[in-house]
Amino acid sequence: MSVRVTVTALVLIVVLGWLALPAPVLAETPEDTVGVVDTTSGLWYLRQQHEQSGTISSYRFFFGVPGDIPIVGDWDCDGWDTPGMFRPTDGYVYLRNHIAIGEGDVRFYLGSRGDVPITGDFDGDGCDTVSLYRPSQGQVFIFDSLGSGEQGLGAASYSFYYGNPLDKPFVGDFDDDDIDTVGLHRESTGQVFLRNSNTQGIADSTFYYGDPGDRIIAGDWAQKDDLPGPDTVGIFRPFARTMFLRFSNTPGVADVDFLYGNPRLVPLAGNFIDVQASLNDKPSLEAELTLQLSRDPSSGECQVILTWGDWGGPLHASIRLDDRQIPSRAPTDTFSGIITTTGNETDYRHTFNVDPSTYTASGTISTGDIATGQSVHWIDTVSSSSEATCG
Repeated sequence: MSVRVTVTALVLIVVLGWLALPAPVLAETPEDTVGVVDTTSGLWYLRQQHEQSGTISSYRFFFGVPGDIPIVGDWDCDGWDTPGMFRPTDGYVYLRNHIAIGEGDVRFYLGSRGDVPITGDFDGDGCDTVSLYRPSQGQVFIFDSLGSGEQGLGAASYSFYYGNPLDKPFVGDFDDDDIDTVGLHRESTGQVFLRNSNTQGIADSTFYYGDPGDRIIAGDWAQKDDLPGPDTVGIFRPFARTMFLRFSNTPGVADVDFLYGNPRLVPLAGNFIDVQASLNDKPSLEAELTLQLSRDPSSGECQVILTWGDWGGPLHASIRLDDRQIPSRAPTDTFSGIITTTGNETDYRHTFNVDPSTYTASGTISTGDIATGQSVHWIDTVSSSSEATCG
């Protein structure tokens, strides 16, 4: 199943998150994971794993402009979900076939002001398309193909009525027949309505899941023996900043829950494991990267020295200094920026002018974008092996 997002032709800066990044294992039927999008800035976060334990990676990048509605789908039928955006002001759709810098690979428009985009494989051909839900009428418009050439998509393949005004649509393969259908979530009550066909009629299944105000998604969270199964519900609880995923479409407690996102973010679901594939074109620094913390004997300042091996490209570092005598989640001081434009240097030194105390240091290193001064691709995290008394 893929949750859909329409994306503006904006520069897409892939900035891998701060967490450890395992080498991708591309199973034939990988399970779905979650993501969130800040629609005020166009910043996306895609999570590669939904388990509570183990190494988790989160991919961070910009796509779209403020006000765009994010969607995701398998637009080119390759088995992986990639971003899209729907611009409600003019009905334009922007779709990317890769997680990479660039404009929309597919651009067209459809719908009217107030329409809500939904995405899925509605005819079982293995390709996702963008369709619409019109809340004012409770009407669904299914399109079984994508547009092109920045032209209008034309008439819907078919339409039907389903639900009440203000119901929130979502999409999934709820009966495991390889065809996505439309579900509805009544956020005021937490009631879920599922249909197993894209036709008019009463819900085939209805149940309560979550609390009023929760935001719903659906995905194949619970694969067993590497085999796909039906899509099941999950909810994002904004005030708690928590995802709750259920392994069956029934009422009950979450099978998996974890902190992710913040109250202003829009949740997504899809298969995002492919994100890493195009980014493994550099050697790892893990074995050669070190961070040393010491007191500069002449100034008394804390001095951090980062060293690395042969890289041959721009590197970005984020370093934090923590006061051991004042336990706090907030660092005493931080540095973030490009530390080498070529990668040919062997080390980078940074000093912190701090009050007398005992400090520790840690940092992350990434590939860097010289033009923006930002990190692009997370490489590794490293900490000092000892403390230092500075100031």
